[in-house]
Amino acid sequence: MKKLLLALLVCSTLLAASGCSSIDVNDIYHSDREIVKSEDRHSASLSVYDQTFVGELGQMYAASYVGIETLWSHDAVQNDVVTVQYELLSRDGKAKLVLIAPDGEITLLAENTENTLEDPSSTTEPEALQTQTFSLKKGRNRIRVVACDDPALRLRLRVDVGITE
Repeated sequence: MKKLLLALLVCSTLLAASGCSSIDVNDIYHSDREIVKSEDRHSASLSVYDQTFVGELGQMYAASYVGIETLWSHDAVQNDVVTVQYELLSRDGKAKLVLIAPDGEITLLAENTENTLEDPSSTTEPEALQTQTFSLKKGRNRIRVVACDDPALRLRLRVDVGITE
């Protein structure tokens, strides 16, 4: 009887420890706190992935994608300015591109909740990338892509400073 109770205690402790602190990758999309602090976690079926976003046009095509990934970061030694060019299209789900300041402030660069992507594997050039200029705060600034509900996704991104993650 003592062995059975001990086994149940160990199993329940392991179960509680493994389940209480985890968050579903789909839930990250709706939680600013998780977007800021969460490690890169995603599940993707990728057909093309060229992650050179600094100075060059980087691109990512996914037949399905869910989760969060850091695409770019910049350790600003002082307040700075960055120019970001992007295209974000999705189908059958939600996707957004966010800029995260060192203090955890999130700026939404782009969000796509409509079915704007006809063919995720299309390699046609975009008519024009969206261009925005943002102020960066001193410290580590990041751009992350976040997606939920398993969308097909096409992302193109160019940033004029920083490093690719």
